[in-house]
Amino acid sequence: MKLIGSKVIETERLVLRPSSMKEQKRLWEILMIPDVNKWYLTSAKKHANNPSHWTWDNQEKFYKSKVDNANNGDVFCWSIFLKKEYTNSKKEEVIGQVSAQEEGEDITIRDVGWFIDPIYQGKGYATEAAKSMIDYMFNEVGINKISSSAVKDNIGSCKIFEKLGFIKIGEEEKESPYTFYDGTLTLSKYELDKEDYSSIGYQEYYIESNGKSNCVVRTLCKILDKEYEEVYNELTRLANEENASYNDVCVFEKYMQKNNIHKISFNEDIRVKDLGLDNAAYIVLCYDKKDYYHMIPIINNIIYDKNNDCINLYVVDIYKKH
Repeated sequence: MKLIGSKVIETERLVLRPSSMKEQKRLWEILMIPDVNKWYLTSAKKHANNPSHWTWDNQEKFYKSKVDNANNGDVFCWSIFLKKEYTNSKKEEVIGQVSAQEEGEDITIRDVGWFIDPIYQGKGYATEAAKSMIDYMFNEVGINKISSSAVKDNIGSCKIFEKLGFIKIGEEEKESPYTFYDGTLTLSKYELDKEDYSSIGYQEYYIESNGKSNCVVRTLCKILDKEYEEVYNELTRLANEENASYNDVCVFEKYMQKNNIHKISFNEDIRVKDLGLDNAAYIVLCYDKKDYYHMIPIINNIIYDKNNDCINLYVVDIYKKH
């Protein structure tokens, strides 16, 4: 494991930076929102009913201490900045934090956590930030495992773990560790080993029309943001012109070219889970090296499919939306 600290990480929509004081007051403001702090803050419960403890004048010294250590090699904590083209203000804004902290005596096993400003929740930013951090921790820092948990009722965080390929290993009933939440909670416990990790995440996606669903149509719907019937009819007309089926390569490749989706080169004999794609929109044709073929959309390194079985299929062709 390399103690190389929190280097700057950039994704399509975000920039993750080591903590600095310029954004800490805004992060404090986000953490003071009840829907955020009830699942995140773990300060002593004695402070819960002490408003003066939570004022910025009192909290500032704790944030200064965090920033003083932000560039240490053993600190892995990032402020999440949303690029200006995606903000309401059209200026870059800090929208949350993501971190990977030690979990017990073995520093190669990490716990992870994150929080996002509710204004920007539901847009995939937490998943994007968490995924980029996990890529970095496994591939550059070289940790062996992530062991973490989320409150079962915190559905958003649980979904993020599942999208990123974590295995749910069980549940645990325990007294709430959170400052502003009393009582017993059910924690969902998750693990992810380095050897099982794929840099490509997963989100459930399935649409059908008239009780039917075809992976070619479904994939093109996602990439082009069109309705199922619209893509199906366009493919059918093109297939009739070609005297072929819309499942034939000659048909769907011609359709892709008309929509500015073009084949790219790649290393052969590679599984879907091992693809190293950048943050863009791709279509991947894959198979089991026998007679089963499947097509999937991968957008910003997230697979959208009915289930995650396709990650072990082998790649036949890759197409990129330009």
